[in-house]
Amino acid sequence: MQNKQMQHLMKGAVILSIASFIAKVLSAVYRIPFQNMVGNTGFYVYQQVYPIYGIGMTFALSGFPVYISKLVAEQVNPEEQTQLLRRSFALLGIFGAAIFIYLQYQAPKIAGAMADPALTPLIEMVSFMFLLMPFLAVTRGYFQGIFNMVPTAVSQVAEQLVRVVVILAAAWLSLKLHWSVYEMGTWAMSGAFFGGLVATYILLRPAETAFQLKAPHRGGIDFKAYQQLAKRLAIEG
Repeated sequence: MQNKQMQHLMKGAVILSIASFIAKVLSAVYRIPFQNMVGNTGFYVYQQVYPIYGIGMTFALSGFPVYISKLVAEQVNPEEQTQLLRRSFALLGIFGAAIFIYLQYQAPKIAGAMADPALTPLIEMVSFMFLLMPFLAVTRGYFQGIFNMVPTAVSQVAEQLVRVVVILAAAWLSLKLHWSVYEMGTWAMSGAFFGGLVATYILLRPAETAFQLKAPHRGGIDFKAYQQLAKRLAIEG
């Protein structure tokens, strides 16, 4: 039994590794045609805001999912897993919404700190991905916690593929429609949101059962449990 579980785990790790490799290739390959179409200035505009996207991707793909998968694996029954998922989703929902609001309102100041106020719309655009981050992080963590790596792998590749298509489409349209490099960059950054939207759609149905299970009734909101989980997510996640 233990040997079979180990084989299942290794198979899942291989699937996830292949998906990560494909996503990395997609993320690297698009840069050559993109820079050729938009030039060095256009590439600079996109790269200036890219670190914010990188932070969001880390939250949604590796940081929180890996830790949530550990918590899911520790639960003894599906009902307890459902309760954990709901709490994690609530906490990360607040966290993601807070980052979104902060970036929306502070975008001009952040762009000013970058010495380029025209980057404001790009920062505002990339902030939308943080609204999708809670669901992506929780569902990926859940599937990895039950040793089912396929949904995470498929969503990861699809997310990167859509993002690359949107980026290259934005670059091509900027040439045809004579957009400024900042207009082009804003639309290119929308690829992060549209990619996340497709990944959300892919994970939605497989995760539906887990979220709909009836969790144990505790007689109200257990604020202490939320506090402990929030602390562990902040420190370990």
